[in-house]
Amino acid sequence: MYLAIRANLWRIAALSVVLALAAMSACGQGSTARQTPTLPTLPPFATQTLPAHPTPTSLVAHIQPASTQGWAIYHDSTFPFQLPMPPGWRAGSYVDDRNGTSQCEYVVDFFPPGSNGVAMDGAQEKEPELIFLYVKMKCQPFDPHGLASLVADPSPIGLGSTQTTLYVSNLPAADGPVLIALAMLGGHQYQYSLQSTQAKGQEDIALFLGMLRDFRYTGS
Repeated sequence: MYLAIRANLWRIAALSVVLALAAMSACGQGSTARQTPTLPTLPPFATQTLPAHPTPTSLVAHIQPASTQGWAIYHDSTFPFQLPMPPGWRAGSYVDDRNGTSQCEYVVDFFPPGSNGVAMDGAQEKEPELIFLYVKMKCQPFDPHGLASLVADPSPIGLGSTQTTLYVSNLPAADGPVLIALAMLGGHQYQYSLQSTQAKGQEDIALFLGMLRDFRYTGS
């Protein structure tokens, strides 16, 4: 009987070893499976070609400056400059004490034929068609940067022999064109401007460009 019990103990021990080895094998396989999971295949990153920024369209590139041959020459008596004046137009000047600043700026207004405008503070608000020149005296220079209503025209431009940038209003076309050219001459900022109507816009731009081209600064 002792031998039978001993044989049974050996069988139990052997079975226990087999079961333990089987369990270890199963655990090893599970560990291996966790360490090397099957990853899904990801699609490649989508590429997108961004459109190039459009080149700004020039308002004046297709407009030929008017010939100023035979025009009268306006000679200013306060500042050293002169420029041709279109036939039938007339000029007037004044000193604007703007915003309480004495002698803020010197203004020359050029009125078209048929206008009864007077060169005085507020003329720009009253006249729909006007060419005018500001010479900054004690006021701060005009800064067009940051003004959403003005964009720089890509065409090269000059106030006489001084290269400058032409700024154009991007207000609706029904309001007519507004153009501004700026230059520093003799320690003062010169602001040369046009405001016109939709009907006269193309003609006035040609006059404005002719005056701009043949402007002469006669100071040192």
